[in-house]
Amino acid sequence: MGVQSEIVIPIHADGEFVAQLDIDSHTRDPFSQGEVVFLQRLCTRLAQLWNET
Repeated sequence: MGVQSEIVIPIHADGEFVAQLDIDSHTRDPFSQGEVVFLQRLCTRLAQLWNET
C-alpha cells in the first residue's frame, strides 16, 4: 500500500520560501484538524527561528 494522504506546509522566512514540512501517511484522512493547526503553528515558529539566525 502506497501513500494515501499527504500534508505539506511551506515555511516562509522574510517573505521567502525556505523549506517545507512534508508528511506522508499510508492511511486516508489521518490528520485531525487539531493536528493540522499544530503543524501550521510549528511551521510558523520554525520560520520565526529562521529569521533570528
